Amino acid sequence: MPLGNSFKNSRKKTSAEQLLGNVSVASVPSSREISFTMLQAEQCAPEPKTISWRSADQSFQLQVVAKGGTPSWKLYEVHIDNPPSLKWTVVSEDPEQVYRLIQKRTNPEPGLVKQEQQHGDSANAISPGRLFLNRYQIENRIAHGGMGQIFRAKDLTMNRDVAIKVLHLHLAEEATAHRRFEREMQACLSLKHPNIVNVYDYGYTVEVTPYMVMEYLDGLTIEEYLLKKGHLTLLDFVQVFTQLCGAINQAHEKLIIHRDLKPSNIMLIAQPDGSLLAKLLDFGIAKGVGQTAVTNSNEVIGTVFYMSPEQCQNEVLDPRSDIYSLGCVMYEALSGLRPFHAGTPVATMLLHLNQEPASLREHDSSIPHSVEKLVFKALSKLPGERYQSASELLQALQLFHVEYSDLVRSTKLEVQGPMSMAASFETYSLEDTDEDSILIELCDKPMPITIQVLLVSKIIEEDDALAVVAFQQMHGGDAGQYLVELGCIDLSTYSLAVKCVETIKRFNLQIEQAASILQYCLSQNMNIEDALKVELVSSESC
Repeated sequence: MPLGNSFKNSRKKTSAEQLLGNVSVASVPSSREISFTMLQAEQCAPEPKTISWRSADQSFQLQVVAKGGTPSWKLYEVHIDNPPSLKWTVVSEDPEQVYRLIQKRTNPEPGLVKQEQQHGDSANAISPGRLFLNRYQIENRIAHGGMGQIFRAKDLTMNRDVAIKVLHLHLAEEATAHRRFEREMQACLSLKHPNIVNVYDYGYTVEVTPYMVMEYLDGLTIEEYLLKKGHLTLLDFVQVFTQLCGAINQAHEKLIIHRDLKPSNIMLIAQPDGSLLAKLLDFGIAKGVGQTAVTNSNEVIGTVFYMSPEQCQNEVLDPRSDIYSLGCVMYEALSGLRPFHAGTPVATMLLHLNQEPASLREHDSSIPHSVEKLVFKALSKLPGERYQSASELLQALQLFHVEYSDLVRSTKLEVQGPMSMAASFETYSLEDTDEDSILIELCDKPMPITIQVLLVSKIIEEDDALAVVAFQQMHGGDAGQYLVELGCIDLSTYSLAVKCVETIKRFNLQIEQAASILQYCLSQNMNIEDALKVELVSSESC
């Protein structure tokens, strides 16, 4: 029954009965009907009030809650066999604004948005120096893309920095752009994870432009990080992708496939302890499990350098597509290079379909064999040969982390059984053995000469030396680089030790002499060339 009839018959009801009822209308509610429902909600707060109606073949429900402050509105699309799906949310006490939003989403009028956009000096305009929604002080624009802009702002209510993402005005009438933006809002709201960007608020401005208020992240994307530093260290790699697997696994459990995992969609934030916090961004093209990668116009969606073979072929996608894309990012994070890169998008897709990437160890011989095997399994062409879930990939990373980190970081190696990495190595005691006997024993073992120099110089502990050599034999790579990555020594000291080793061949020195030069360089804060001059002068004076 139209709401107008309910006004005519209102004398037959008490005011309490009228307020307790919800409204059902024949078509899209008018601003007057919206205003009446808001009045009901204000008098019955915090009890929500609703308006229900049908538009074409769809059923809708508009819900308002007036629990202090400005009323909050939610528009749901009602399905018979499924729970209602949220179309949008807005905080507003203006019935006309809510009416325009409903018109835009259920029965759009041509030119409506263009007429609204003529009010360019709206109180909700977003630009540096402006106050947005009477709450967010806009400071500066921090990103600009094809879909929208992101601004840094100060939330005056909560006294915190935020990032506000808004759709470009020229896309406000494009249904595809709206759907993509709304999909990102809904995905982020349904996923609450420490490694997924947190959304604080979202809705529409008076101009029917969607916006999203997110946590402000002060860091670098993986893309920016690699441009600055070349690649991730092995420990940072394990920590970052362990976090990302947890985030992606939650999305997959919610039946959401990201479809656009790439270095520019992952933020790295430095933590006080030196570790990196990873945050997954941009769910704008996320889709449900079982949907293809194409739009209605048969346009392939995704970023070609990181698309799975099945995504390249427009096949139905499942979570294993994201595993492949993450494998591409892992490859690039370790090597600084994309696994596949051709001159054109089509040529790059063909590489995804038909060619294996170059070995990671060709780019960096210090990368362990086990890590390369892990990445290449994620990059398998056939979904059935990859890790079958983000959880399975997470377990593989955690297993490697236990092998690589816990064992080598320990201050003492304890042989715990035949599977121990150090089982085949003897324990040396620097306190009970002089340097000459140590060198004799070391020379009988496959100990790299640089490690010997560091050990004789007493810069590293014997257990660290033995552990990294054991690990090198199992996984390959440079044992000295393992020491650096694990924090046993810094990079400058290791580089100095390498140069000292070079002097052994140049001047036919003993390991003790090279160790002595290394100790002298460190104590005098001197480079190897100057230290050699001092040594030579001393020898001549004797």
